[in-house]
Amino acid sequence: MLSSMYSGVSGLKVHQTKLDVIGNNIANVNTTAFKGSRVSFKDVFSQTLIAAQPSSSKTGGVNPSQVGLGTSVGSIATIQKNGNLQNTDNPDDFAIEGEGLFIVSDGINTRYTRAGNFTIDGEGNLATASGELVLGWNKSGSSVNTSRSLKPINVAGLTMSASATDKLVFTGNIDSDTELYDPGAQPVGEVGNFAVKTKSKPETLGEWTFKLTDALVNGDSNISIGGNTIEVGAGKTIDSTSTSSVSDQIDAIINALTTASSDYGKSPGQHYIVSKEDTDTIVITEDAGKANGNSVSLTGGVPSGSSSSRFENEEVTKSKAGTKGVYSFDITKNFEAGDIIQIGDKSYTAVASGATAGAGEFVIGATATNTATNLVSVINNDGIYSASNGTTASSKITLTEKVPSGEDIDRYDVAMVVPDDNAVTRSISIFDSLGEEHLITLKIMKTDNNEYDYEVTTDDREIKSLSSGKGKLVFNGDGTLDTKNTVKKSIKINFSNGARSIDISTNDIVFDADKFTQNSNDTDIDYVKDGYNAGKIDNVTIDKEGKIMGSFSNGMKQHQGTIALATFTNTAGLEKVGNNLYAATLNSGEAQVGTPATDERGKIRSNSLEMSNVDLSKEFTEMIVAQRGFQANSRIITTSDELLQELVNLKR
Repeated sequence: MLSSMYSGVSGLKVHQTKLDVIGNNIANVNTTAFKGSRVSFKDVFSQTLIAAQPSSSKTGGVNPSQVGLGTSVGSIATIQKNGNLQNTDNPDDFAIEGEGLFIVSDGINTRYTRAGNFTIDGEGNLATASGELVLGWNKSGSSVNTSRSLKPINVAGLTMSASATDKLVFTGNIDSDTELYDPGAQPVGEVGNFAVKTKSKPETLGEWTFKLTDALVNGDSNISIGGNTIEVGAGKTIDSTSTSSVSDQIDAIINALTTASSDYGKSPGQHYIVSKEDTDTIVITEDAGKANGNSVSLTGGVPSGSSSSRFENEEVTKSKAGTKGVYSFDITKNFEAGDIIQIGDKSYTAVASGATAGAGEFVIGATATNTATNLVSVINNDGIYSASNGTTASSKITLTEKVPSGEDIDRYDVAMVVPDDNAVTRSISIFDSLGEEHLITLKIMKTDNNEYDYEVTTDDREIKSLSSGKGKLVFNGDGTLDTKNTVKKSIKINFSNGARSIDISTNDIVFDADKFTQNSNDTDIDYVKDGYNAGKIDNVTIDKEGKIMGSFSNGMKQHQGTIALATFTNTAGLEKVGNNLYAATLNSGEAQVGTPATDERGKIRSNSLEMSNVDLSKEFTEMIVAQRGFQANSRIITTSDELLQELVNLKR
C-alpha cells in the first residue's frame, strides 16, 4: 500500500516538471529565436510478483505478474523546429532561413545562437545583445579567405583604395550629317606654345594647442607665447583675485593675444587666428595664405619654486609655405576676331583692332606682341593671376597665381584653348592610381561618308604625357558599326603627381557594336569607365550568402567579410546556456563550420529576426493534461492515506 503512495508522489514530481517546462515555454513565447522544450516520461523498475512460466505439454504458459513502482522524467528535449521570420526594418537584424547557427565568442568560450539581433559596438565589432562577438572571416588583402580561422567580424575604419581606370566602353550616336573635318585656320599649335614652369602646391597651415591644467596664481611666472608676453600677478592681465577660474584665465590670455600689437589675432594682415577650445585650451592657427614656416612656442606659467609649467603644450601641425603656380606661353601667331582663349576658368575673346574691349575681351594688336600686351592687361584685371609679358617687344606671357595656396589652388587649372576645328568631342573623366580625377577628350573627325578618325587628347596639367595614335571608326550603310574595319588604338597616360601610368589596351577600348551607331539623330556619345577614387565606409549590409558588403563614400560597394554558420549532426544535443546561446556537447557532435547557403546551411535574411517556435495553443493543452495528471496522482496519495487510516482503525 505504501508503494502506491510513493508511485503517486513520483507522478506529482514528473507532472510538476512538465508544468515547469510549459511555464518556461510560455514565458519565452516572445523571446527571439527561442526553441521550446517538451517532457517525456518513463516508468520505473517494476516489482515482479509472479515470474513468467513456460508452457508444457499439459499446461499453458504463465505471463509475469508485476507491479510498477511509479514514473520518472525520461527526457526534456529541445524542439529545434525553426520559428517564423519577422521583418524588423533594422539593418543590424539577421535571421537564418534554414539550418545553421551563428557562431559567437566571449573571448574564452565559443557559443552558438539563432538570435540575430546584433549591434555594432564602439570598436566596430558585430556583437550580440549580451556582448559576445560574432565570428566569421574579415577581408585580408584584396579578398576574403573563408579557409582561414574564424575572427570577430569588425567593420571599423574600413576604407577602399583607389583604382585606376583601365577600361572605356563607348555608346551613343554620331550624327550622319556631321560635316567633314576641317582643321580650321588657327589650330592651337599655330597660335601659341604652352608650358608649365611650376605647378601649384597647397601649403600646410600651422596649428598649436596649449592646455591650462591648473588655474594660474599670483606669483607664477609670466607667460610668453611666440614672444608675446602676458603678465601674471596682482593687477596684471592674469590676476587670480579677479580671474580665478581656468576658463576666465583662458579668456584673458586670448584677449591679450588678439588685442596686442603682435602677429597674433584676427586683424587683417596678421598671421594667426586665436580661439578657445573647451574651457581650458587655446588654439592658435595660421591664416590661409600666410604660412611662413615658423613655429609657435609657449614658455612660463611656472609656479614659484617649481620646475613644471601649468600648461601642456602640443604642437599639432608645423607650418609650411605653399608653392604658387607659375605658367607661361608664347603667342606665335596673331589672333583673329572672335577667337577665344581660356585660361583656368576664365574665357577671353579677341576683338578687332580699333574696337573697344568689354569685359573678358582683348584687342588684337598689329602684332602678336601688341596682342600679348592687351591680353596681359585683361588677365590682370581679373585678379586670379599676376600676368606679365616682360618687355613690350615680347609675345611671351607669364602667369603667377595670386590665390593664396591654402585655398585649394588646384581648382584654377591653367590651360590655353583656342577653337581650332569642327571635330566631335567628348570629355572623359578618368581616375589615376591615387584616386585623383583627370579629364581626357575623345576627338572624332569625319574623313568620308561613314568613316571617321579619332584620337584622345588632354589639357590636364597633371598628365605629363598621353600617347594615342589615330584610330578609325567605320560604319555600315545601315548605321551599325563595322567592327571588321574599325581600328582601335591603345592609350598610355603618364602622370606628374606620382600616380602609376595607365595603359588602356585596344581590347579595353570598346565601341559597343550594338549601342554605338551613326544615323541622322543628334550626336550624343556616352561612355562607361571603371576606376574610382578612395572611399570611407558609409554603411554595411549583409546579403543572403552572409557576405558583408560595405557601401563607401565613393559610391562603390565591396565585399569586406563573411559571417560564419555552424551545423551539427544532432542539433537537439546542444545545451542551452542562457542569453539565447547554446554550447556544444558530447552528444551534439562537432560544429561543421562554413558559409551561409552552402552544404545545406540556410541563407541570411537581413532586416529580420526569427521568432520563438512556442505554440501557445499546444502549450495550454499540455498544461491542462499536466494539471489533470497532477490531480489524479494526488488522488492516489489521498486514497492510499484513507486505506491506511482504515487499517490503523482495525485496532481500537
